[in-house]
Amino acid sequence: MKQFNALSLSYKDTSIQFRELFSFDDEKVRGLLHQFKSLLGLEDILILATCNRTEIYFSAPKQKVDQVYRLLALKVRLPREMIIKHFNLYKGLNAVKHLYNVSLGLDSMILGDMQIINQVKRAYQLSADEQTAGPFLHRLLHSIFHTNKRVTHETKFKEGNTSLASAAVSRAREFGYQFRRPKVVIIGMGEIGQTVAENLKNYNGQIVIINRSPEKARKIVEKYGFEFQPYESLNSAIENASVIISAVRSEKPIINQKSISESVRHQLYIDLAVPRSIDQNLKSHQGIIVANVDDLKEQTEQTLQKRQSKIDEVNYIIQRSINELKDWQKEMEFSPVVKQLKAALEEMRQKEVGRHLKGIENSQAELLEIATKNLVQKIIKLPVLHLKAICMREEASQISQTLSDLFNLEKKTVKETN
Repeated sequence: MKQFNALSLSYKDTSIQFRELFSFDDEKVRGLLHQFKSLLGLEDILILATCNRTEIYFSAPKQKVDQVYRLLALKVRLPREMIIKHFNLYKGLNAVKHLYNVSLGLDSMILGDMQIINQVKRAYQLSADEQTAGPFLHRLLHSIFHTNKRVTHETKFKEGNTSLASAAVSRAREFGYQFRRPKVVIIGMGEIGQTVAENLKNYNGQIVIINRSPEKARKIVEKYGFEFQPYESLNSAIENASVIISAVRSEKPIINQKSISESVRHQLYIDLAVPRSIDQNLKSHQGIIVANVDDLKEQTEQTLQKRQSKIDEVNYIIQRSINELKDWQKEMEFSPVVKQLKAALEEMRQKEVGRHLKGIENSQAELLEIATKNLVQKIIKLPVLHLKAICMREEASQISQTLSDLFNLEKKTVKETN
C-alpha cells in the first residue's frame, strides 16, 4: 500500500557544511525528479531545496524508502547510513502536517518566513513540469496555498518583516549607521536578492547591484534608481563598500581573501547563499565581519513574540485544512466504484431504451431518453450519499465492495478493458 512520505534535512539538526552537500539547483532537482520517477517508480514527488533545508516528498510503498536513501547516497557519494542518520523521515499524516508547517513558516529558522511559500510554489512548478505531481500532491499543494491565504487574512501571524532577507537588511542597516553614506553591494538578483534590494529601496545610502545577467537586474535598478555594475567588476565594487550581501548560488566562494584589499578595515559581509559564496576565512581580517544563514538571528524580538502568540490560531486553520484533505482522500476511495456503478446503470438504461425505440415518434423517443436518464440519476443518488456519509466512519471500503459485488462491477470492468 502506498504512503505519503517526507525526508527532511534542515538547519535544526545539521550544520551548513553538511547541508551544502545537498544544495540542489533547478537542473539537479529536475534530474532527481526524473530518476525518482523512472528508476524507483515514486509518485507525488516534490523536492524542496532552500538555504535552510532539502526535503523530498513522495508517495510509495514503505519498502521504497530505503531505495530513496540509496539513490541520495549515490548522488552525494556518502554512505547510506549517513543519509538515514541526518534525514528525518515523516510518514502519512505526519508528512502532510510537516509540509503544511514548512510551507506556512512554522518550521522556518525565522518564524513565519515570507519567502518559503514562494519556494514551495517553485518546487511545485518543477514537479508539474516534470510530470511527477500526481492527484494527491496537486490537491495537497493547492490546499496549502489556500491555507496560507487564510492565515494571512484571518490572523496576524504573517505581520512584520522577519524573513531571511529582511533579517539581512536589518543587520545591514544596523551596521551602516556608523557610516555617513554607507555603500551596500548586493550580488545576485534571484528571489532573495531581489527581496533584499526591494527592502533597501528607501535606504539613505548608495546601493550597487551586481549580477551576471544585466537584463535580470535592469528592472530593479530602473525601478528604484540603484546603480548597476557588471559581474566582472565585483572586486573593485566591494573594495570601498560598507556592506556586501551575496545571494548568488555558486559551487565555490566568489569572494575570498584575494578579492579584498589589504587597506580594507571595516566591512560587513552577509552570505545568504548555500553553498556559501563568501570565504569564511575573511573573518581573520581585522574589522571584517562575515555572517551566513546560520548566523542570522531574529532582529526584532517583538515581532517574533507576536507570531509565537498566533501559532495556535495557525495550527487550528491547518488542522481544518488537513481534515478536509482527509475527507477528499476518503471520497477518492469509493470514486472508482461510483464511476463503475454509473457506467453499469447507463448500459442497462441504453439497452432497455433501445428495445422500445422502434416504431415510436422522435418526440416520444426524446421524452423516453430524458425520463430514463433522470431515473438513473435518482437511483444512483442514494448510494452515493450513503457512501459519503459512511466515509466519515472509515467504512468506505466495505460498502464499496458490497456495491461491487451487488452489480458485478469488477467482472464488467474486466470485460470492458479486454
